[in-house]
Amino acid sequence: MNTDLAPSISIVGPTATGKSEIAIEIARVLGGEIIAVDSVQVYRGMDIGSAKPSLADRRAVRHHLIDVIDVAEPFDAARYVRLAKSSLAGVRARERFPIFCGGTGLYFKALLEGLGSTPAPDPRLRAELEATPLSELLAELGRRDPAM
Repeated sequence: MNTDLAPSISIVGPTATGKSEIAIEIARVLGGEIIAVDSVQVYRGMDIGSAKPSLADRRAVRHHLIDVIDVAEPFDAARYVRLAKSSLAGVRARERFPIFCGGTGLYFKALLEGLGSTPAPDPRLRAELEATPLSELLAELGRRDPAM
């Protein structure tokens, strides 16, 4: 388990359950800043259905990792972890208390446990797979994993 996050608070749960309101109140009491742990809130323009904190809330308490990338940009858990660690370092440099808030379990898991090693992306293979009809891909999946 990653102990680099301590001390901090994590508020975890599904969308629209009041996590942000709780995080904002805790941040006000403890002098904290909020680091979003959300796979949708990172995208600029993805406001509907993402339950992003209001601009007023973001002005009242500093938030990180909201509206940081364009929807056309590649983004993954490894990039999230790099950005989150950078945000955490900034919060600590300002002597503020870090509060992780969100509902993306994979991002929390990656922060706490790290990511396993994976091969580098292969653009040629990706292009080949994207050009293959879905019916062929599903047929291959059925042959390789009949339980699916």
